[in-house]
Amino acid sequence: MLEKANDGAAAQAASANKAAAIAHEQTAHEDAQSHHHHTHAATSHHDGGHHLLQVEDLNVSFCMYDEDAPYFQAKQRDVQVLHGLSIAVHAGEIVAAVRAGQIRHFFLVGGCDGTRPSRRYYTEFAKLTPPDTVLLTLACGKFRLNDLDLGTVAGLPRILDVGQCNDAYSAIQIALALADAFHTDVNSLPLSLIVSWYEQKAVADLLALLSLGVKGIFLGPTLPAFLSPNVLQYLVDTFGLRTISNARDDLKTCLQQTV
Repeated sequence: MLEKANDGAAAQAASANKAAAIAHEQTAHEDAQSHHHHTHAATSHHDGGHHLLQVEDLNVSFCMYDEDAPYFQAKQRDVQVLHGLSIAVHAGEIVAAVRAGQIRHFFLVGGCDGTRPSRRYYTEFAKLTPPDTVLLTLACGKFRLNDLDLGTVAGLPRILDVGQCNDAYSAIQIALALADAFHTDVNSLPLSLIVSWYEQKAVADLLALLSLGVKGIFLGPTLPAFLSPNVLQYLVDTFGLRTISNARDDLKTCLQQTV
């Protein structure tokens, strides 16, 4: 009797949760409408209220030096990137924006950073990206572009900071969630990975991406020391690994990919 009562209670709870999810899905989420204490992007519809990204009252600022000034003469300035940002993004919102033609492509631009002038490639790449694209930034390489004002697309900031090297798992989860929402795999998404290489600890991040079968990664400006010519050729043949060339040509290559 006790087992039957528990089963009945569980069934009632499941039915109530399903009804709540259906009611939630039918809620009109117009642009700038407040919902669950946050703002939804336009054309919002999502399954069961699952957040792909949620931010509450985010303030971001940092100090940076004038990169064009000579060494030891560069002046430091404070840059406030975000103030009081509260936003929630559902997988359904992203899918709707892509299918409506509002978002054409996603770029994950980041990795380790260094002082070589060739690393300005990543700043140039971000500046060249079209206004209907979204950039996810990751690790120290984000400081090459996260002070840029690239505006918004489909109600979302065009630059979304995923975190540091150790947060690479979050970027992978976002990619997997998008792939699941589109009923496809990561390699079929309108997504390009533009990775900057420097520290050896990034080996783990690169190997994690390769172990998941992620292909077509752009890597530079220098290659890891462990990539002998034979190993590099294997990664090129097996995973489509690419070395960066110049920002404009690489961007054209990325945008040839369609949903």
